[in-house]
Amino acid sequence: MMSSRPSSIDYGRRRAACVAPEAVTVYHWGGGGITDTFIFDADDAGLALFDRYLCESDKSPLYMLVDVVEEEYRHETIPHLYGADRRAVLERKLAWFFRGTPYSHVLPEGREAEGRRDDKVLLSAITNPELVQPWTRLCVQQKVPVAGIYSLAIVSTALLDRINVKSPNVLMVSMQTHSGLRQSYFRDRVIKISRLAKMPRLGTVPFAGRIQVIGTPA
Repeated sequence: MMSSRPSSIDYGRRRAACVAPEAVTVYHWGGGGITDTFIFDADDAGLALFDRYLCESDKSPLYMLVDVVEEEYRHETIPHLYGADRRAVLERKLAWFFRGTPYSHVLPEGREAEGRRDDKVLLSAITNPELVQPWTRLCVQQKVPVAGIYSLAIVSTALLDRINVKSPNVLMVSMQTHSGLRQSYFRDRVIKISRLAKMPRLGTVPFAGRIQVIGTPA
């Protein structure tokens, strides 16, 4: 299924796709707000419509935000290195923890306070690349540049400044129609852990009881 609000579409505006297990939603924005929305179901029919959308639109870059359960996080320490040595250590860590996926990310978290003062890092990855690759394949086929593939949980860190959060410890809870209820814990504006829970259809049951307290890793 593909749906959109009736409007005069300006394909030259910026756009982003939110990839969820059930559907991909493409947003066009400009002038300070969203101008058009398109929804593509995560099935063969939805992929065909997404292919048509890419073909009929211009070739402006597409940002991809991924919001799926299959995202893992690991807090690790590595020696305080630079350049090629640091990259080699991080590549080995990512290959060890997240084999079989090209969608991984390293987020610096400062240094240990004592001892060798090793670097603290958050390693994260989308562990099921098949949730993303059918959509990126069509972008490649239609010669539409993918500006980047981002974790929605990690990108949400930017919201802390926008909403003027002062507390060092923050639990952010958000509800997305096609993915579910996401709970993300931040300490000192650094994401520590995030979980996504699939929810029943809106209005069928109370949601409050489904919010679980998540751990607070060091």
